[in-house]
Amino acid sequence: MILNEDKIIIEIDTIIIGGGISAIFVGLEFINKGFNDFVILEKEDRPGGLCRSFQFGELYYDLGAHALHKQAILSSDKLRETINPNKLYCQKRKAKVFIFDKLIPHPFQLHIFYAPMNIKLKCFYGYLVKKNIMPGNLKEWLLSKFGKQVCEYFLFPYNEKAWRTDLSNISLNWINRVSAGNSKFIKGLFFKGDKNYSSNEFVCYPSNGGFENLFSDGIKKLSSFIKINEEVIGVDLENKLVQVKNGVVYHYDKLISTVPIDILVTRLIETKDNEIIKLVSGLEKVSTCIVTFLTTKQSTDLQRVYVPEKKYLSQRITINSNSSGFFKEKSESLFSLEISYKKRNDLPAEDIIIDDCKKLLKDVGLVKSNNDIKNFKIEFFEYMYPTQTVRLDNIILQTKSYLQKYDCYTIGRFGSWNYANIDGILDEGIELIDKYF
Repeated sequence: MILNEDKIIIEIDTIIIGGGISAIFVGLEFINKGFNDFVILEKEDRPGGLCRSFQFGELYYDLGAHALHKQAILSSDKLRETINPNKLYCQKRKAKVFIFDKLIPHPFQLHIFYAPMNIKLKCFYGYLVKKNIMPGNLKEWLLSKFGKQVCEYFLFPYNEKAWRTDLSNISLNWINRVSAGNSKFIKGLFFKGDKNYSSNEFVCYPSNGGFENLFSDGIKKLSSFIKINEEVIGVDLENKLVQVKNGVVYHYDKLISTVPIDILVTRLIETKDNEIIKLVSGLEKVSTCIVTFLTTKQSTDLQRVYVPEKKYLSQRITINSNSSGFFKEKSESLFSLEISYKKRNDLPAEDIIIDDCKKLLKDVGLVKSNNDIKNFKIEFFEYMYPTQTVRLDNIILQTKSYLQKYDCYTIGRFGSWNYANIDGILDEGIELIDKYF
């Protein structure tokens, strides 16, 4: 980093790059511990990161399918200090899978009762003859738990659409998000039911406004520490300097980065260590196209629809107009469709994407015709979901060890390359502070 002699340098103990919820949690923990010599640098016009919400008509949509698990808020005193439970709307999660041209309860593998008879028989046979192996990746684990047929009908096509990679490339870190169990499978094969069978069966959302409102109280407490529209363009690890696009330079003692760790290493810091640059090049992520439709009021109580069939571009529909009582009272409905991709040119033209999403909404029965659609938006996000590859743990461990030699610590969804829930993100921030500050 080259500095002019007349450049003013601001002295600060700790800098946090990025103003997403990881930064918010860390900032609040700093305040709780009586530490106030820090600043949060956020390049956008407001903090929140991927948890920001956007108004569309009378409603709000989020960047992805956001919800707070009720069990998380009940079991964490620390989370309740940040998020006021009295400002939450909690309800049973209502999700379906659109498969075989109809809606059946989610997850598919525990509700095969609703599949056509020939499919049920094939899935049952596959389950009986599945191989008991020691799995080394997600693909092998799914086969060992459910058998070939269940995987080929739902688990493989859905996850391949969502992650855009060979499932043998995904590690076992992901299996805790897949509902399984012998008794659950047999019960779901022979009996009706819609039980989710996971800790997120009951979900919460702000009783007013979008998901971003979960953190509004915390952001207010941090208002004097957050600097918006301040994009970091350079980091000098050896001299502990951070330069912002507006020309301001900070000198720090410790640095916390919540930006994607590959961006930090390859674009922001000045390093000649080709090994560390090569290492982070092995990180994989999923980019996402989100198409949001504002419609006339539609009669559905669903919150999510999962779409494994590859004849449709989208793999998931979020019905955010059913996320809270506040939204349900409105005279409009809101549907956000997610389409995963690796490279932007992998996707068809925008008009083709829009038409495909409209067809899916009609085929599922969420809208009756195009006349129900009042408006729509199409947006593209390069960094949406970090892929949990079999190589990931080694890459992150080595990269973090390298950065920590310079008092630089990385956290968050892409700072740690970990697709964690809110309580997990909070715990990571607290653990960082307790260990290094």
